[in-house]
Amino acid sequence: MLVAWGLLILCFLNVVVLVVLFQSPSSSDIRLTVTESVFSASLSDCVKLRGQRKNSASILAMSTKYGAITAARAPIPDIIYGTAWKKLNTQNYVEQSIQQGFRAIDTACQPKHYYEKGVGDALERLYQQNIIQREDIFLQTKFTSINGQDPNNIPYDRNAPLQEQVLQSFAKSCENLRTNYLDSLVMHSPMETISDTITVWKTFEEIYKQGKVRYLGLSNTYHLRVLQAVYNQAEIKPSFLQNRFYRDSAYDYEIRQFCKDNNIRYQSFWTLTANPDIIRR
Repeated sequence: MLVAWGLLILCFLNVVVLVVLFQSPSSSDIRLTVTESVFSASLSDCVKLRGQRKNSASILAMSTKYGAITAARAPIPDIIYGTAWKKLNTQNYVEQSIQQGFRAIDTACQPKHYYEKGVGDALERLYQQNIIQREDIFLQTKFTSINGQDPNNIPYDRNAPLQEQVLQSFAKSCENLRTNYLDSLVMHSPMETISDTITVWKTFEEIYKQGKVRYLGLSNTYHLRVLQAVYNQAEIKPSFLQNRFYRDSAYDYEIRQFCKDNNIRYQSFWTLTANPDIIRR
C-alpha cells in the first residue's frame, strides 16, 4: 500500500501543480516531473512552498543516460508548463509563465487539444524582447497518431506512410515553435500495435541521430509490457514517460519502479485534478 510521504504544491497564475512523493515497503523516493495546469494561485506562494520542501527530498534526478546536458542548452526541468486546452489563450499564458520563471514548455502537434503555434508566437515575442533566448527554454512536443487527431485538422498527410507522418509532424512542430531543434520528442500514446509503436520509435531515433532532438519519450503508456517492449527494442532508450498520475492506475506503481530502475524520468500529469482526496489530507 502506498503512503503519501511528501506533498508539494507549486502554484502560478492559471497553474497549480502537485508533486506527491510516495514510499512503499519495496521502493522509496520515486521521483516525478510534473506537467499540469488547472487553477489559479500566486507565484510567491509557490516559491514559498517549494522552499520549504527543497531540503527534504529530491524531486527530480538531474542526470540521464542519453543526451548529456551542455551549457548551451536548457537543463531538464523539475516542472513543465503544460499547454493543453489553452486554445487562443496559449500565447498569453505561455508569455506569462515564462515571465514568472518557468523555463520548460510542454505542447503537442495535435490541433484538437493544443495550439502549438501559440507557443511559438509567445516564444518569438519573448526572444524579440530579449527576455529569453532559445537555449534558455526546454521545449517538449509530441507526435500524435491519426486516432488522436481531429479528422478535419490533421497536421500531416494522413495517407503517408507512418514514418513520413512522424517526420511531417516533427517538421510542423519545429515550424510552429520557431526552432531548428527540440529538447524532447514524445510519442503521445502507443500505436494500436507494438509493431507500429516500434516503427514510430525508430523514426524518433532517426531524428535524434540527426541532432534535431535531445531526448525521446512516451506518454499515456499504462501497460508495463508496452513500455518494456519499446525499451528492449530501442537503440536510444526513452528518457521520459508522461502519464496520468491517479488512483485508477494504482499510481503507476510498477511502471514507476521500472522507470526508476532504467533511468527514465516519470512525468506526471492530471496530478492535482485527479487526486482531490490527497489534497484534502
